[in-house]
Amino acid sequence: MRQIVVLILICLAAFLTFVAVQIGEPDTAAASTANDTNGIIAMSPAIAVILTDLGLADRIVGRHAFDIVLDKSIPIAGDMNGFDYERLLRLQPKHIILEQSAQETPDRLRTLAADNGWTLHAFPLLTLDDIPAAVELIAGIFPSDETQRSADALVDGLHQAMQPDPTIASKAGRVLPLYWTNPPGAAGPGSFHYEILERLGYRMALTEGGPYITLDPEDILRMDPDSILLLIPGADPDRLEELLGPLANLDLRCVREGRVGVISHTLVNIPATSITGVVREILLATSDWTP
Repeated sequence: MRQIVVLILICLAAFLTFVAVQIGEPDTAAASTANDTNGIIAMSPAIAVILTDLGLADRIVGRHAFDIVLDKSIPIAGDMNGFDYERLLRLQPKHIILEQSAQETPDRLRTLAADNGWTLHAFPLLTLDDIPAAVELIAGIFPSDETQRSADALVDGLHQAMQPDPTIASKAGRVLPLYWTNPPGAAGPGSFHYEILERLGYRMALTEGGPYITLDPEDILRMDPDSILLLIPGADPDRLEELLGPLANLDLRCVREGRVGVISHTLVNIPATSITGVVREILLATSDWTP
């Protein structure tokens, strides 16, 4: 009987050790990193991209649930529905960087930040100009010659990528950028996609409305855009009819004439320094269109 009890206790200890490894270690390790290196919570996929491009990814100890660039071993600190406050308390970051939105920063987060010495930073990332501004401001939080050089190079790269092409307007005509097609969701005035296209020299089929506009297929048929750009991460251009969804049955002129571009860059919908790669895809997708 005594041997059985000892065996049970050994098994229980092994189980508890396993649980500690699976649950406790990532946060404990991240918290240690935070204390040693001014740990950062990147509470936005776009913020994570900017931090990575600035060479600061090794300081990140917590990430957004929808992040797609950071190491998956980094603990998730929350998502669009809220923060994991217990995890924040375990991680004890020095900085929490947010993407500013219409929602106010939660009172509980402000209180915990004040009590624990965390610094909150919030940056808007809706328009095109918000991106280089955020790069410079984030670099200023972590001042070093290397970080500043990275920031300068990133901002210069963004400006260079946005140089207008005088041949674009004649090739693309009035372009309609769509995030999805069922129902159609368009990038409207005020969105960074809309501003990218305008600066490159495209003429926009939509000239009124907000950054994100839901349309009906009939709206697009009446609009009769000269071209469409599908902004769909990971999309397969060879499955165009499937990507177009209900629009494939409308007999749109731009579809018949082959002026539908598929922009499938993984980070196409992330307002960050990664847009330089998105711009290259846009220009390539429309390069062989006939004026």
